[in-house]
Amino acid sequence: MVLAIVSALALTSCGDYLEIEPRNIITEDNFWDEKSDVEGMVLGCYAKMQEYNVIARCIVWGEVRSDNVINGSREPNNNSEGKADKNLYELTRNPRSDNYYTTWVDFYNVINRCNIIISKAAEVASIDPDFSDTEASAIVAECSGIRALCYFYLVRAFNNVPFYFDPIESENQVKNLGVTSRNKILDELISDLEANVNYAYKALPGYKMPASSMYNSNRFTQGAIYALLCDLCLWRGRYDDVVKYADIILKAKLKEYDNLKYSSEQYTRSYGMPKLFMHPDDTNAPSMTSEVTGKKIEGYPLYTYFSSSLSSNNAWISNDYEYNFSASGGNGFEGLMELNYYYTSDENGTGWSNEAVGRFYGIDSSKDYGNFGNGLLFAESTMGNEADDNVVDPSTGNPKNKFFLTKYDTRYYASFERGQSSSSASSGGALPIRKFNAATVTFLSGKTQEMPYSTTFTWGGTGDRKGNWIFYRLTDVMLMKAEALIMQNKLEDAFYLIWVVNRRSEISDNPTETRKAGTHSLDKAMFTSSAVKMKTLLLGERQREFLFEGKRWFDLIRFAVRDNDYETVRNATREKYAQGAGASDLFPNENSLFLPYNKNELKKVNANGLVIAQNPYYQGEEDDD
Repeated sequence: MVLAIVSALALTSCGDYLEIEPRNIITEDNFWDEKSDVEGMVLGCYAKMQEYNVIARCIVWGEVRSDNVINGSREPNNNSEGKADKNLYELTRNPRSDNYYTTWVDFYNVINRCNIIISKAAEVASIDPDFSDTEASAIVAECSGIRALCYFYLVRAFNNVPFYFDPIESENQVKNLGVTSRNKILDELISDLEANVNYAYKALPGYKMPASSMYNSNRFTQGAIYALLCDLCLWRGRYDDVVKYADIILKAKLKEYDNLKYSSEQYTRSYGMPKLFMHPDDTNAPSMTSEVTGKKIEGYPLYTYFSSSLSSNNAWISNDYEYNFSASGGNGFEGLMELNYYYTSDENGTGWSNEAVGRFYGIDSSKDYGNFGNGLLFAESTMGNEADDNVVDPSTGNPKNKFFLTKYDTRYYASFERGQSSSSASSGGALPIRKFNAATVTFLSGKTQEMPYSTTFTWGGTGDRKGNWIFYRLTDVMLMKAEALIMQNKLEDAFYLIWVVNRRSEISDNPTETRKAGTHSLDKAMFTSSAVKMKTLLLGERQREFLFEGKRWFDLIRFAVRDNDYETVRNATREKYAQGAGASDLFPNENSLFLPYNKNELKKVNANGLVIAQNPYYQGEEDDD
């Protein structure tokens, strides 16, 4: 039944600038008469989001213009993928309105599906006695979350975009639809989610926590909606609400940790066992009385880097990588919303693979989109110097660490690969991305002067997925709360959150030791001496924690727009763009941070002319064609 529904969704587009598919299902009264129809449509929304065109844009819009990545050396070819490669190169510095990655049709496809479901759920509940009003309300809340996430990507990429909550039933509705301002859209999304979040499932029926956390992190349950609300409120400067919604998540996760710790599921591979972290001076860390032991527990439950024991050659698998990002794992305790890519074969026997991750970050050398077994994007070249104490900042004489605060950060070793020869990486010393691709990351404790540990990567079988795509996980909520606290001038409280995120990723000199505040901990007095220093620390920690997760460019935009400070984004990207003409004129205004509307999506006109005017920064470009 579900396959039939998903197939029914693959209808022909009207060719308009908004994808209004599947508009004809709206009027099929014989379709909307039972619970399975609604549930199948919901699964169709997730299936559409899993497709290459959506995830590719999550990666490209959030990373390509940032200082995290550079383009690989592969020359564009003449096939369809080659044309997209050429567009990828052009997008970095000179986005044009005919660029392949400026199309938004697939996001509107998902939005319209959600609009349809939301408009029909209550009606179906009144017909099917097996579909309760409570279930219908939960599905409405879930689809509100999906819809809001899609709109959030659009406003972060394009700024002002077409916005509607009603199902599109005819092309005329689309033709006359203009754009709505970014802030108005964000306000509407926040109001909609706030009205629906309490109706959402805390855990899907039949999948109670903690044993089924992997299923609940793949759907918009309450935790995912609250995480999205944190993000939306952060962009709108509603800092009290960011803190409020973050605390709801943190308290729920502490309770889940308590249940997991004493559950028979605790050593199940899909979940792993987190550890409680907290700064010793933090009096506001989440706390509760254990429902199992009756004792007080407090802290932030996160994975740590080391396994419970070392192998005979003093090697250990990085748990925080494996349970969060592994190409053969994922769906860990920290996950709040991620799209799952399954081992199981589809009807073609090939499995459901995250082709977007494979193409941009991938390891499959048999695919045309690979570059010597790597993806089209590489880690920014200077990241390779981070663990080298011989590279110093001439102004201070100290080691010059641009991305990482110390060389004891596991994220440095697990996110990309150093020391690649020209035969296995692009020219210019580019670093292949391994996050989402490697099945495991193994640390070897043999030290060198340059690096405290060496790293090896293992890959899954050919049928493995390339890795889940993660929208929100627990550390994201912690750092969003920290940012809100900084904006409220609660610098020490913000520091404690950032300290925890940084500390859990720190390699100690002995991987089996009890973790304490120690040698490499952040200096509280130094960072909390000013809000400016704390903002810098926060933005840097978000970069380290979410490397290649499609967040960096959006973070830079948020800082620039909120503070009316474009030096932050310029300073972050100046070295990347230093070789290009006009580097001193990088991102002169707010409009330059956003992408142009695709020229094909501007063609629809009415009696008064163009419905959507081009982003002012790109106006006149079509005249140059």
